[in-house]
Amino acid sequence: MEKSWSHRVEQWAAFGRLGSCVNTSMLCERFHKTLKHDILGGKANMERGVEEGRYRLQRHHKAHAWAVKRYSERQQRVAVVGPGKWEVEDKDKVFHVQEHYCPCDEKFNNHCLRGECKACPYAFACNCTMDVKSGISCTHVHAALLYAPSGRRTVAYHQDAESSHANDDQFREERCSSDDEDEIVVVDIVDEPEN
Repeated sequence: MEKSWSHRVEQWAAFGRLGSCVNTSMLCERFHKTLKHDILGGKANMERGVEEGRYRLQRHHKAHAWAVKRYSERQQRVAVVGPGKWEVEDKDKVFHVQEHYCPCDEKFNNHCLRGECKACPYAFACNCTMDVKSGISCTHVHAALLYAPSGRRTVAYHQDAESSHANDDQFREERCSSDDEDEIVVVDIVDEPEN
């Protein structure tokens, strides 16, 4: 590159072409295209796949694999307690999984892509210590959705269809009435009088 470009600085640098309609970034983009397509063999698409490139989704899928490994032979350890509520036995403890409203935007979706699981890390909560990681559902959530899907209140997300809830108004009312900390509080801000 030094042999081809360094001695012709005034041809590609903006200070040498003040009256030109072509700017430096256009020339750089053209050079990059030439380098990429002609010299490097025309590999036009060098991006990583969506699944392989997203850390949280990878961890999500790892938890899914653990759920399959742990509970495929012990499906009786997963029980539906009520709509949107499960109990999952793990060794000598029982963990509670609960479904909430899914706030996910389809464009930034982190739902599990393995099989029919579609676990959303923001719509499902478990009382285990592994479920505190942001954007990653624990093995108990995956187990509940894989081996007791009848307890699910929402329609599972499909990549070619919109995410929808069976009855959003009823779902929000149930959630607000049962969770005191989720209650909306109206606060009036009053300006203090100036002295």
